[in-house]
Amino acid sequence: MVTQVTSRRLCPLHRPAGVVTRVQYFPGLADAFVVAAGRRSGAAGRRVGDSDLATAPLVCQVYIRATIAAAIVGCVAAYLIEGIGGRRDAAGALVLVVASVLNVEIARYLEGRQRVAQRPHKALSAWAFACVLLLPPAWLIVVVPACYAHTWWRGLRPPLWKWVGSAAFLVLAGLAAELTLGVAHPGQRFSSSSDPRQAVVLLVSQGVFLAVEGGLFFLVSRLNHAADEQWLKETLARPSFYATEAGMLAIGSLTALVWVLAPWFLFLLLPAFGLLQQAALHEPMRTLARTDAKTGLLRYEPWRHDTAYEVEQLMNHSRPWAVAFVDLDNFKQYNDTYGHLAGDEALGAVAEILRSGLRADDTVSRFGGEEFAVFLPDADAATAHKVAERLRLDIAHRTGLPGRLTASVGVAAVEAGQQVELAVALVTADRALYDAKAAGRDQTVSAALRAQDVEAPVG
Repeated sequence: MVTQVTSRRLCPLHRPAGVVTRVQYFPGLADAFVVAAGRRSGAAGRRVGDSDLATAPLVCQVYIRATIAAAIVGCVAAYLIEGIGGRRDAAGALVLVVASVLNVEIARYLEGRQRVAQRPHKALSAWAFACVLLLPPAWLIVVVPACYAHTWWRGLRPPLWKWVGSAAFLVLAGLAAELTLGVAHPGQRFSSSSDPRQAVVLLVSQGVFLAVEGGLFFLVSRLNHAADEQWLKETLARPSFYATEAGMLAIGSLTALVWVLAPWFLFLLLPAFGLLQQAALHEPMRTLARTDAKTGLLRYEPWRHDTAYEVEQLMNHSRPWAVAFVDLDNFKQYNDTYGHLAGDEALGAVAEILRSGLRADDTVSRFGGEEFAVFLPDADAATAHKVAERLRLDIAHRTGLPGRLTASVGVAAVEAGQQVELAVALVTADRALYDAKAAGRDQTVSAALRAQDVEAPVG
């Protein structure tokens, strides 16, 4: 005898007659959304992300409130259409919350039980998507807040409006995925059968979930203050993030299927939670290895590696580029006068000036101590000197820090068609920096490349 086990979400049960379609924010993206909490903006000295919603731009305030309202209205509408089911659905909701708790605790163990804002992926989206598969959609308004509340309690402490907004984004993504499932299978639900079409529909709904979720976060990254969402923008630009998120949704799908087929075997997924968290730790650890802790800029070696590749591409297309060294003047004296904590704050402020004063494709790293390295693609000698001089003046005119702080800048430019190794250009810029120091500091000097350092023009 073959017994087919079914559930509310995976089988054609409990649908009101005549209802054709069903109306049923992300720890990875939520982490990115809230990571700025506690990060200090160097230029103004304020703590970015510590503020409440009232300090965000008006359009961002309206957007967040609208998404929260839409999530609530959507779940209420789903309740009026379909209700919340019976005891098995309540048990399923409890299982999902417990799975989220276990996953968060595993993550805390792997990362050393730290209480910090920037955290590895907590897989909150996995349980929202599993809720879409298993339960009537109204349960989203219960499962998602419960998972978020536990994660908040266990150490992820962003501004509350970001946390609530993130949860609303997840609920809306779940409702969109639920609607997709209803359109694909009008009048019925999935079952535990082996119909391959169900796998296709499942993949499509996962894609819809991820697209809606990513789109909602993309909008808030553009509507909120730029300095408050820098990390979110960087996260959204990384393909590896979406691969990890797809893995999270797959775990949610597997959890739902195991609950339908053999609930007592859910404990077999615990090792998978651990492996997934290990994988999720890779990107934060990689970012940590590439980033200078005091300034938030790239470390020099990753910057040099990335720049060498960009330089090769530029020279292959006969395009100009330049490098510069920015060195704070008499910084040891500044530290001795105002203390090392003030010195660290000054480094952060200068890093923010460099970051905000450069062009979109320029990159900057902390070379070491009080020195910074800058790469300027598609910049000829005149453009490079102009950018460098603007940075020097911005540093000299900065406010919010004690004492006078200036910088000397050395620039080396490679013209279009020239073939010059990055190391040679860096040595030339360093020589220009030495000349700026020798000439009295607080000035920008550009040094010409030596003839023997330049290969024959391309083409």
